[in-house]
Amino acid sequence: MAATWDTGLVHRMGETVSTEARAKYNEAMRKGQHESFFGLRFGRLTSTFFATRVGAGQETYGEDPFLTSRMGVAFVTGMQGDDPRYFRVVSTPKHYAVHSGPESLRHGFNVDVSPHDLEDTYLPAFAPR
Repeated sequence: MAATWDTGLVHRMGETVSTEARAKYNEAMRKGQHESFFGLRFGRLTSTFFATRVGAGQETYGEDPFLTSRMGVAFVTGMQGDDPRYFRVVSTPKHYAVHSGPESLRHGFNVDVSPHDLEDTYLPAFAPR
């Protein structure tokens, strides 16, 4: 998606995903299926990709913090919609910042990143624009 450089297109992709999610949710509720995979909360990976050893590069928007931020905002706002009172779905950013540790230790690994790397690499994607 990042290769498109098209935030409008990515926004529409988010809208499409949330429309399909609502349809799946409504059908599950009609059938009385209340398992966790039929809900309306979606984790969306918004990390900046730079550590190839970790994997999941296909789940990111790339290495550039600015591109990551613009594409992430476009997709999340597309998924959540623009109704001032109701979300279409709830899109929760996953890997807010600084998950570059060993995958096998992801639930107990304490990432100790330098202040420079935090400011230069991880946090720009989440700065208000």
